[in-house]
Amino acid sequence: MAKKKEEEKLIGSQKIAAKAESWIGKNSKLLVCISAALVVILVALVIIFTVIQKNEEKKFNKILDLEGELNALYLLDDTTSEYTNAKNTLVENAIALSKEGGYPASRALIILGNLAFDDEDYSTALTYYQSLMDANRNNYLYQVGSMNVAACYENLNSNNEALSIYNNLWDTYGRDGYYGAVALFNAARLSEKLGQRDMAIANYELIIGEYESTGSEYVAIAKSRLAQLN
Repeated sequence: MAKKKEEEKLIGSQKIAAKAESWIGKNSKLLVCISAALVVILVALVIIFTVIQKNEEKKFNKILDLEGELNALYLLDDTTSEYTNAKNTLVENAIALSKEGGYPASRALIILGNLAFDDEDYSTALTYYQSLMDANRNNYLYQVGSMNVAACYENLNSNNEALSIYNNLWDTYGRDGYYGAVALFNAARLSEKLGQRDMAIANYELIIGEYESTGSEYVAIAKSRLAQLN
């Protein structure tokens, strides 16, 4: 009986195999087409990823070139035509790269913002730093842009706007932020400047509470300011 069942299983398997072979035989052209299509798709994907990688490498090479141009610029006499021409070329290249997206574009925005800030063209610098913020909502460059935007606002005597930026940085990131202590201190300083004494005191006390154990220089300054305000 057991042997008969084994023979039946064997016959069943042979039937299945035979059907499969028959189907393959009838649909061999279809299988070839499918296989060919899969190969084409895989090749296309490889090409796409290769192109993307090469484009990203080109962008990173461009930012390296820009930073090299920036370093060379700082070695020139800023009263000469050579400096002016080099700076104009750098700005043109940085603007072009800033439109390409990704991290290299963000680095280009920082260079453009810093150049304008150094020239005390705070409105133009603000535009570049704001673009940096907008392009980097979910990474640390958002915080970099925010601090620079606030600095521009201060230099433009827009202290309420600057205070709002510093408060937002602290409220959003707290001690985990890259600029936690300095953002909080700047918020306290501007609150004091704007006549918001109670808010300034609260922020100075918060600095002491959050950072006294870290040895932050802002703790000593906060204590000094509290002694003046109380």
